Amino acid sequence: MSRYSQRPRDFTYLSWIASQQCVVCASQHKLQLSRSYAHHAGQRAFGRRADDRTAIPLCWRHHDRLSSISIHTLGKRFWEVYGLERVTVIQEHQERYEAETGRLAA
Repeated sequence: MSRYSQRPRDFTYLSWIASQQCVVCASQHKLQLSRSYAHHAGQRAFGRRADDRTAIPLCWRHHDRLSSISIHTLGKRFWEVYGLERVTVIQEHQERYEAETGRLAA
């Protein structure tokens, strides 16, 4: 097994993230029309997924590759386009998770 497949997983946190409102829709005060997906937004090596605890909620429009306004289409420009700070968004969700569930996210 590779070290990547042995990394710690936090499925409870990912499930909680998927139950939250899309960070872009929330920041723009728009109605979210689809469910949220947990997007791994943290720093990562090429071809690797970031730690589960760096996931953020994104709706289909802001997550899927078929959408022209999604994180997968815009890449690094996503954060500029929507005026979001990656580290701040991740930290805010970790803090909310800890406050709501009593479990440590980090």
